[in-house]
Amino acid sequence: MKLVVNIKRLNKDYSQDYADQYHFGEESNNNMKSHWGYTYSVENVNEILTKEDSVYNKTGKLENGKKVSIDFKEMFVIEAYSNDELLADWAVSMKLIDDTHKVFKRKRGITYFYIYINDREDFERTTDRLFCLNESLPKELFKKQ
Repeated sequence: MKLVVNIKRLNKDYSQDYADQYHFGEESNNNMKSHWGYTYSVENVNEILTKEDSVYNKTGKLENGKKVSIDFKEMFVIEAYSNDELLADWAVSMKLIDDTHKVFKRKRGITYFYIYINDREDFERTTDRLFCLNESLPKELFKKQ
């Protein structure tokens, strides 16, 4: 099975009435439904796990080479597995999420997962697949090493 994850930041100023009246119901350059979006695709997935209000652990190295393991709290997490091996994961702060939506297209063998981020601006995309509120960023990231 294939998994497609789509993460979009909603535009609170979007007006469906304006779209209906002036653009045949479609969004336009000055009336977009979302500010931006990222689409990710993973093949050969046989299990998808979602966790709400979860702790998401990220390990890595700082610029000075020091290894770190950081827990991000209050996260919505999606994990894609193939035969018990983690292929990919995504994490978004719970307070950023306006809505989520999951669709499975049986004929194509594709699961689509949509995450809609509200119009808050106080967050960082710290890695390609991690969207975290500034208030939730662990202090370890900002200590002088």
